[in-house]
Amino acid sequence: MYAITPSILVYSQEAFLEQINTIKSVCSYVQVDIADGVFVEGKTWIDPEFVKEHMVIDFELHMMVHNPIEEMQRWKDIDHLKRIVFHYESVDDIEQAVADMKQFGREISVCLNPDTPIDVLDAVIDQIDGMQFMSVYPGKQGQSFINATLDRIKALHAKYPGLSIADDGAVNKETLPQLVHAGATRFGPGSAVWKGDAVKNYEELVALMEEHAKHLKEGHELPVA
Repeated sequence: MYAITPSILVYSQEAFLEQINTIKSVCSYVQVDIADGVFVEGKTWIDPEFVKEHMVIDFELHMMVHNPIEEMQRWKDIDHLKRIVFHYESVDDIEQAVADMKQFGREISVCLNPDTPIDVLDAVIDQIDGMQFMSVYPGKQGQSFINATLDRIKALHAKYPGLSIADDGAVNKETLPQLVHAGATRFGPGSAVWKGDAVKNYEELVALMEEHAKHLKEGHELPVA
């Protein structure tokens, strides 16, 4: 199932509320990005209790933190939280980490940084609900798309064709068609949604995604620019 999942990466409570209240009329599922300033350089605002009180749509939690198991303890009672996304690079033992995450009763997705080989997922592929590629280095929005990500997506999709593959980082109108044809099905745009008219941007990205998903299903190649 294809989906556009706007990425909410903010540095204040006010910005969080503004983005949720802006997008909730057209979007029922977002990704909330949190960074601790340790696993990545930047540190975001986040308050699980405030999110619990004010979140009105479902979301997945993308944890760019050095101890995701400990962090999840702070979020476990939020009903709108449907999926856990944590980084392979943030844990010592991926099999144990996935087993620990299962106790929270949510879908589980493992995220890979741009330099991490895809075969690290082999040991847990039957235990997770999906994975997420980073097509930028994690921590801040507005970076350039790393083109090698497309080959990584193609390789993983060929190896595990039934796996739900997401991409996060520099997802926009230029990269989205390429990501669809590479084999990704879930897309986390940040700046491409929030710069300008967020509702219009989101709807245009959804339409573009659906157009290229249809092309792919019909066997059409991605047009050469």
